[in-house]
Amino acid sequence: MVVLQNVIVRAGKEDPAYTIMRKAIAKAKYHTQQIDAYSAKVYIKGKANYWTIRGWLRKALEKEGITKDRVFISESVSEIKYTRPNKFEEKVIAVYTNGDSKNTSPNSYIFGSFYQPEIAETVSPLSPKSFSYYRFEYLGSFHDREYEISKIKVTPRSRGDNVFEGVIYIVEDWWSIHSLDLIATKMGINFHINQLYTPIEDKAWLPVSQQFKVDGKVFGFEFEGQYLATMKDYSITLNPDLQLEMTVIDEKVEKEEAKKVEQSFSEKGQDLQERLKEGKEVTRKELKQLIKEYEKEETNKQEAPEIISETNYSIDSLAYKKDSTYWVEIRPTPLTHEEQRGYHLDDSLTQVQRKKDEGDTLRNSSKSKKGFQPWDILIGDTAG
Repeated sequence: MVVLQNVIVRAGKEDPAYTIMRKAIAKAKYHTQQIDAYSAKVYIKGKANYWTIRGWLRKALEKEGITKDRVFISESVSEIKYTRPNKFEEKVIAVYTNGDSKNTSPNSYIFGSFYQPEIAETVSPLSPKSFSYYRFEYLGSFHDREYEISKIKVTPRSRGDNVFEGVIYIVEDWWSIHSLDLIATKMGINFHINQLYTPIEDKAWLPVSQQFKVDGKVFGFEFEGQYLATMKDYSITLNPDLQLEMTVIDEKVEKEEAKKVEQSFSEKGQDLQERLKEGKEVTRKELKQLIKEYEKEETNKQEAPEIISETNYSIDSLAYKKDSTYWVEIRPTPLTHEEQRGYHLDDSLTQVQRKKDEGDTLRNSSKSKKGFQPWDILIGDTAG
C-alpha cells in the first residue's frame, strides 16, 4: 500500500508542485540525451471492441466480418533498439492475432517520450512552455524502495485537443518520471495513458509498463480499444559526455542557495562542466545552458543534414509459427475469457494477411513521425 504524506499549502505561498516541476522540466532534455543506446524486448497486446454500429456503415462493416459483438485482439513480441539521437529498429519475432497484425507495432507508443515538448501533437507536462498550458498541485509523496516520489496533479488551463489531464509522479533528486496517469482528447476520441518507469542499472529511469485505453465515437459507431506494452531485458549505454551527478537548484525559490553557488564557483574560475564533474550544485538556468551548448556541439559535429527520425521495421519469417506454450510463458497476464473467445472466431482475412506478411523484408516506417493517430489504433498501419 502506498501512503502519501500530507502537505499544507498556506495562503500566499506557491504550491510546492511548481518547484518540483521546474526542476523536472529543466532536466527533461538531459534525460533525452542521457542514453546513447538501448535495446529491449517488448510485448504488446491490443484489443478493440465495437459497441454500436449504425446505418450504411453497419452493413459495410458486416461484409468485412466486423460486428458489434466482435472482439479484435492482437499480440506481438518485438526486439527493439534505439541509437541516439533518432534511430529506431524493431524486429517482430512473434505475432498472434485475429485481425490485421500491423496494428501491434509499438513504435508510436514506445518511441514517444514525455520528456519531449510534445508527444502525439499534445503538450507534455514537462514541456518548457507547460506553465502556459497547465496548473500543478502537489498531492503528497511516498517512498518506492529508497526513492522519494512526489505526486503532482496536472490540470489544463483550458480544455482542448492539445493538453493532458491527470497525475504525474516525479522522482526527487533525479527529477525523472516515476509514473503517470494522464488523459487526452483528440478529435472526440479519449486517450487514457498509464506508464510505469523503473531505474535500469540504477543509472536511468525507463518505462517498463504502458497501458493505453482509447474510446469514442467515429463515423457512427462506438468503440473501445486497449493496449498493453511491457518492456524487459533492457541493455543500456549511457552517453559518456553526460554521466554527471548534480543537485538542481530552483533559483526562483532557492534564491540564497543559487546566489552562493554562482558566487563560489565564479571566484574559483570553474566552468560549468568542471563543476558538474565534481557532482556539484547547478541552477535550472545553468542546466538549460549546458544542454543547449551540448546539443549545439553535437549538431556541428554532424557531417550530413540532421534526419528527423529513422525507423527500420521487419518481421521474422517464423513470427506466426510460435505455439501456445510460447504465448503462455511470454504473457505478463493470462488472456481473459473475452480475449480467448475473440481468438476462437474464424477470420479468413487473417490468413490472407499472414501469407502476405510472412518473410516481410526490412521497410521504413513513418509512424514515429506521426505519433498517436486514432485510425492506427482502430485499423492498424495500412502504409507500406
